Amino acid sequence: MRFEPCDEVKIDLKDKKIIELLVKDGRMAFTEIAKKVMLSKDAVAYRIKRLQEKGVIKKFTLIADFKKFGYPLYNVFLQTREVTSEKEETFLKYLDKEPRIVDVIDYSDVSDFQLKIVAKSIEDFDRIIEWVKTEYADIIEHITVMPVVDCIENLMLPKEISEAHEIRAKNKEIELDEKDIKIIKLLNENCRLSSYDIAEKVGINADTVIYRIKNLINSGAIRFTTVINLSALGYEGYSLMLRLKAMGGEKRVEEFIKENKNVLIADKCVGEWDLILNIVTKDAREFHTIIKKMRKEFGDIIMELNTLMAYREYEFDYASFVGLK
Repeated sequence: MRFEPCDEVKIDLKDKKIIELLVKDGRMAFTEIAKKVMLSKDAVAYRIKRLQEKGVIKKFTLIADFKKFGYPLYNVFLQTREVTSEKEETFLKYLDKEPRIVDVIDYSDVSDFQLKIVAKSIEDFDRIIEWVKTEYADIIEHITVMPVVDCIENLMLPKEISEAHEIRAKNKEIELDEKDIKIIKLLNENCRLSSYDIAEKVGINADTVIYRIKNLINSGAIRFTTVINLSALGYEGYSLMLRLKAMGGEKRVEEFIKENKNVLIADKCVGEWDLILNIVTKDAREFHTIIKKMRKEFGDIIMELNTLMAYREYEFDYASFVGLK
């Protein structure tokens, strides 16, 4: 996924541009990419295949807007006990199978895992947490839950590769029928699947598939993207949690977040921490510099901060919950 331990892969400016375009639109035609990077279609196809083989490109997929589907988002941090590798593998397999768990990051610190969970209601969320606590009581030592009230930043790539920000649609919920849900499920597995292949699997004609996909995109319900293994590009991942003294200073921190090239995701939360930032850097020294800068600029409003280093991202599936009852 976005963090999967591996050797760094050397890429050039053409590769970077191709990656940027595919992250912005994972369904973009090779002919269109070729025009934008000034290469032949065959050269683009060759480079994309190479990036897949080298482990840079992990998946062509889509991201569904939680709010459009009426799903609040929760950040959940787990501290776990030392258990056998078999037990941990069983635990991770459960996390992978639960469709409401859309992201799982393994850390090399006090909190072992970060889960991003979506749930239709607080009762639905509570059922997931209680089931995990009961089923894996021998593994889980402590759970910290922080509901997300706003997403300040949400990027798939560092700003030095791409300046593209997520386009936010109005938060009006969308209604889907079974065919829309089937289309989303298929595109979630591979957003480059042709309209003809989708039509055959869903049982409608290709023109109808194209029309439905266009409506889903225009409504803001989905956007196509490509999952990139940032570890393969030489990046390290960190999470930074902030507790602020006065909520009035939030705007200053938000401006810093939007201007900083290393912040990928920034969630405003309720609970133990006010802000959770996912940050990528080329090394620990660069991350240390960011922390020092934040302490200097916001020492008057930061009450406490905590850092975690990401080792591996096990799950990245931001549409698995679509169609759940």
